[in-house]
Amino acid sequence: MLGREVPVASTRAGHIPGVHRVGFDSAADQVMMIHTARSREGFAVGAVAAARWIAARPKGTGGVFAFADVLDQILETERSEKR
Repeated sequence: MLGREVPVASTRAGHIPGVHRVGFDSAADQVMMIHTARSREGFAVGAVAAARWIAARPKGTGGVFAFADVLDQILETERSEKR
């Protein structure tokens, strides 16, 4: 897409649940977005939500899904439950 390789790095360090940084860097400026997980609970909740989503899929609709597929349906379910 960019016509060149984009470096990606991942580090897991002991008790740190997760610090995720996405950045774009140029000679003129830098844009950085940082997500810091305070515990692993959020990851567990997400894994359970995704497993429930997969289990609820109609038979014969298996395959590979993008996270956007899961998220769109979860958000729509939450919106309808709040109405």
